[in-house]
Amino acid sequence: MRLSVVIPCYNSADTLSELLESLEIQECNYPWEIIIADNGSTDNTIEAALSFSNKFKNFKVITADEKKGCGYARNQGVEYSSGDYLLFCDSDDVVGKNWLATMAGAFLNYDFIACRWEIEELNDGSVVRSRGKGQTKGLMDFAVVRYLPYASGGTLGIKKSIHEKIGGFDESDILEDIDYCWRVQLAGTDLHFIADTVMHMRYRPNMWKTLKQSINWASYNVLLYKKFKNKGMPEYSHKQSLVTLYRYFKKLYQLFSEKYKQRYIWKTGMILGSIWGSIKYHIFLIH
Repeated sequence: MRLSVVIPCYNSADTLSELLESLEIQECNYPWEIIIADNGSTDNTIEAALSFSNKFKNFKVITADEKKGCGYARNQGVEYSSGDYLLFCDSDDVVGKNWLATMAGAFLNYDFIACRWEIEELNDGSVVRSRGKGQTKGLMDFAVVRYLPYASGGTLGIKKSIHEKIGGFDESDILEDIDYCWRVQLAGTDLHFIADTVMHMRYRPNMWKTLKQSINWASYNVLLYKKFKNKGMPEYSHKQSLVTLYRYFKKLYQLFSEKYKQRYIWKTGMILGSIWGSIKYHIFLIH
């Protein structure tokens, strides 16, 4: 078995070193490589990456800047990979102890896997409360409605031939990881949760960056619903959209509460993004 760890980067100079330090201490019985795919960074990301080039036996830094987006950078990283199996990390996260060996061992039984989240080490309490538990106890299965399970793209591992068979990540989609997980499963490969190792996840602490992210996510959730509603995805009714709006305005006071402000900013972005997505993709859905 040969493994390729693919890391898409964009202006990651402040966090990439911490990720690479966590990879430097990993042990694995199989040959493995790191491929850093830089998506047009304007800071010192490439310099930060190259400072680790002599600390790994197999280490590549490639330029992947012809198209913006994490999906494109991941796909370009795969193009330069030599592994039979792929592991994806995000440049602002940190891998847990024995992550590499545990994920490699899981590949002996499964072809599509995702590890567990840990969210408290790299985030303060208010940020954790605003975003929920996510992938801490199992796979996620609720985007707009409950459908197929999925996982964060930076926690995934997959047999390379399956990645190539489905055409890789959708390079036009901000929620390319959800789309990717669903397409792999619809093509016949189950996604398995590996609870024995973690990825320490870093949320965005700035409230305006959080708002922007939630707007983008909600907008693309509408697109996901439009793409998959004829592929077994349950229907989301207009009544559900109106109930969502009612519940949002009913708790508007939380915007002025220090305890709940971060969470409500996230929810505000989801409402605004849903409205924008409904207009952009010509389908009414507020979630």
